[in-house]
Amino acid sequence: MSTSFSLASSPSPPSAFTSAPAKPSPPSPSPPLHLLPPPSTPNCLVSGLVPVLKPASWTSFDCVARVRSTLSSEARVRLGTRKRPKVKVGHGGTLDPMATGVLVVGIGKGTRVMADHLKGPKKYEATFEVGYTTDTLDAEGKVTNTTSSPLVLSPSILDGFRGPIMQVPPMYSAIRKDGRRLYELAREGKGYSDVVVPARPVHVHELAVPPPPLHPN
Repeated sequence: MSTSFSLASSPSPPSAFTSAPAKPSPPSPSPPLHLLPPPSTPNCLVSGLVPVLKPASWTSFDCVARVRSTLSSEARVRLGTRKRPKVKVGHGGTLDPMATGVLVVGIGKGTRVMADHLKGPKKYEATFEVGYTTDTLDAEGKVTNTTSSPLVLSPSILDGFRGPIMQVPPMYSAIRKDGRRLYELAREGKGYSDVVVPARPVHVHELAVPPPPLHPN
């Protein structure tokens, strides 16, 4: 069953779906959350999968909470009840708060089949800056090391990241270790010397770095 819900845009905080009252929003300022495809006539989705275009600064849990609140509110209106019906909602994989992209959200029985729809290769596009490292391995972390030597991304360097590789997840990730998220342990000051994080097999089918844009003199 398809849906056509959408979140309207507002400066701060983001509004709820246009067809339902809002619950407390994620920390502002924050861009609006959109459900794909674009909206037409609101429908009460009982069970299925919804692709959500997650904006930057929203966590995956923020998206799930907003979808759950909206569907529950609309179901209450359609059923004519005073109490909000419970709606089971889950997501198919955590996206970093900094990341933007499609987050697969399952509703009702759709939460049981999400894994089947997430199999196969994935494609990512990223903007990065070379010359330094951070404790979180992203732009939000504290700089821990810098270099003044120019770094050239030669083909031989890129070859080391292609094909089957064993990748150690970063400490600032949502992966669980002994029942706790790695980022929770990292925020307590623990690192790889304190926590054994097994490497995971990853296959990079294609890796390319486009040439930098030309700047006029």
